[in-house]
This record gives sequence, structure tokens and C-alpha cells, in this order.
Amino acid sequence: MANKRKKKTPPKRPSEYGITKSYFDQFAVTARKVLQLMELDPAIYDKFTKRQKQEIMRIKFAVPKVVAKPGHCIPQRLIKAIQQALYEFLKIEYVGDKRIGLTVLDFSTMGMAFIAGVKVAKSKNDNHPNYELITKQCEIYESNPELNKNLISNFIRYIQYVLTGVSKLNFRIYGFDWVWKPVDNSSLFGAHVILSETKSEIVNFSYKGVVRPGYRVTMGEFASTPPYHLGAAYNRIVKTSTSTKRIEFYIQNHALNRLKERLDTVSAFHRNIYLNSSLLICNTTTLESGKVVIRLENVYKELLGYLPFTIINHNLFILSFIPLSSPAMPEGKLLCEALNTEKNDLIFLGMDKLSFYQNTDFDTVPHLRDALKKAGMWHLTEMKPEENFNESLYGQNSSTINRFFRQQANEPNKEEILGEIEKIY
Repeated sequence: MANKRKKKTPPKRPSEYGITKSYFDQFAVTARKVLQLMELDPAIYDKFTKRQKQEIMRIKFAVPKVVAKPGHCIPQRLIKAIQQALYEFLKIEYVGDKRIGLTVLDFSTMGMAFIAGVKVAKSKNDNHPNYELITKQCEIYESNPELNKNLISNFIRYIQYVLTGVSKLNFRIYGFDWVWKPVDNSSLFGAHVILSETKSEIVNFSYKGVVRPGYRVTMGEFASTPPYHLGAAYNRIVKTSTSTKRIEFYIQNHALNRLKERLDTVSAFHRNIYLNSSLLICNTTTLESGKVVIRLENVYKELLGYLPFTIINHNLFILSFIPLSSPAMPEGKLLCEALNTEKNDLIFLGMDKLSFYQNTDFDTVPHLRDALKKAGMWHLTEMKPEENFNESLYGQNSSTINRFFRQQANEPNKEEILGEIEKIY
């Protein structure tokens, strides 16, 4: 009797593994990019059989999910906004060499699934020769923080950046932790960004005989780091000092209101970013009077103004925000000298607000244009407004401003023009 041939079990179709054709194809593209990232030949992936590829795809990773920490009051709209912002960031941020084209989104889902799937297959003693090669290269990659820093570091730094922008120092500061765990008790694994909140701390301080509240400048929870308070060594603030005692930062509402008024075309999000980053860096300027002020700069290191403060015991209290046009500041002094103007003149024209510089036709006011350049303030005119603001004063009255700054006998006839403007407004 002839031996019966053993029937071979046909390989499962992609659908039997819960794998669609589009996922199967996109996974292949991502897997080849991961091999390139690890300096391996992407053609290695094609040496796996279809069955082996499907087995590797059994493990799935989900898109990072944003959730609220139990017991913390996080608005649902904020959770959704952070989720969307994070998703958009992951789509444009790359792992390793940008020429490979491996986005963080693809790597954190199909890329990590590919690596995990290969490791599982190797642990099952599958004798495919490339399992050993890939897993060894994975170990090299994972043990080198320089290679994968933009996967983890940029990912969590971006979340911190967004949460810093939406926090309010005088109300609530947001932070986060993140863990890898199953998604909604399913077989999917993924990164979970867990949002948390920290209430503002208030300290009352006395300045010039008036008791005022100051809000402690705080950064929210950062990955595994708990919320922390901003501060600096005394000799970082006062360069002539040798004292290294730590000074804690506080800010009063008046300073936050002045920031809003004078940086009127900067969004609340970026005002928060500029304030926090400037305090982290803590660059200071010593004025002619001997008073020290903190420089407020944007992310491009462009100077926007100054933060005056007072130090009481070991605490630094930010009192206000002074624009560059102020005669008490180096730039404002040069500007006033060039224009033969005073502080009240500049305030009257709105030159203490950023919108003035972004909505004035300086080609019609050459004297003002030259003075701004001489004073080191021209960069204010090149910044793009972020929010809608009233253009009526500056948009329709360039001719009036031009007349204000015209030169007659080497100086503008400001009394005549100020009187004329006053009648109009």
C-alpha cells in the first residue's frame, strides 16, 4: 500500500492574520526603511517568505495615544488638541537620516512591530539566517543613544513644548508622563502620553510698600521627572556677583498683562514659550542705571523686550515687561535720540506695541525706518503677526506718521502733528 502523502497546510491569507493588503504593503515599505536605518541591505526583507512576513506582522503597535492622568482635571478639548498636534508632528519628524524617509509615526507603529516580530520569530528557533543578523543590528542600534535620540528625545521634547505653550503660570501648569502598554485592553501596544496638571503656587511679596501676589514659575511633569520650579544661580542673574545661591522665579499678573498688551500680535501659546525659554536661559542686561533686567527673546534669539525684577531673600519677582521702545532701555534710548521724541510720544503712536512695527509702511517713513535700524529694532518689523488685531490706526495713517517723523530744521515738528492726531482720534 502506497504511503499517503501528507497534505500541506496552505499558508494563511493576510486576512486570517487580521492583516489587510494595504497594511501588508505599507509594512514592507517601512520594514525596508528600518533595515536602511540600521545600515542593512533593505533587500533582506524580500528574503523572508510570505508566511514569515505575516508572522512578523502579528505584533502591532498603535499610534501614540493621549489620555488624562487619573484624578487630574484635563479638559477634553485639550486632550484632543494635543492628540492632533502630536499626530501631525509624528508625520513630519524623521528617525535617522531624512533621506531614508522613515517618519517617527511609521517607526513607532510598523517599524517597532517589525523589530519586535523579528525578535519573537528568532526566539521560536526559526532557522532563517537573517533573524540573527537583524536582531544583532537592533541591539547595536538600541544600545547607542546617539542613533535613536530623535525617536525618544524629540518625541517627548515636542510634547513638553506644546504643554508649556498651553499652560498658564497664574492658573494651571500641564505636564505628562508616558508609558508603553496595551491600548484599551486589546492586543495592540502603543505609547500612552498621560497628561497631568499642577496648580499654580502663589506667594505674597511687598514691593514699594504694596503687597502683591507672585506666581511661581513652574514647568509641568516631564516624562519621569516631577514638576519643577525655574530658578538660577545668583551670579547668572547678576554677572558681577560670585554668589552661587539659587534664586527662585516668580511673576506677577501685571507682567503677564503687559506681555499680552505689548506683544499684541503674538499668540498666547508663543508668549508662554518665549517667557519660559527666556527664564530657562536667563540672559540679563545691565542698564546704565546699574539695574539688571532679563532679556525676553523669541525662539530665534530675537530680542523682544525686557523683564524688570526685584530680588527679595532668595526669590526673584518679575514685575513687568518693558518694550524695546522704552527710553529706559538701550534700544529705546537710541530710538528717542534719533527721532527727538519722548516716551509719551512713542506710547501715543503705539510704538510700545508689536503691531505698530508689523503694520506700518516704513517706506513712507524713511526717517523712522533708519532710526529703527540704528536702534537695533528693525527685526520687529520682520516678524509675522499671529493674531488678528486692529489695523485702523496704523493701516490708514502712514501719512500722519510720516509727517510726525519728517525732518524740519533737522528735527520733526512733533507738537504740530501730535495736535493734529489728537483732533482725529
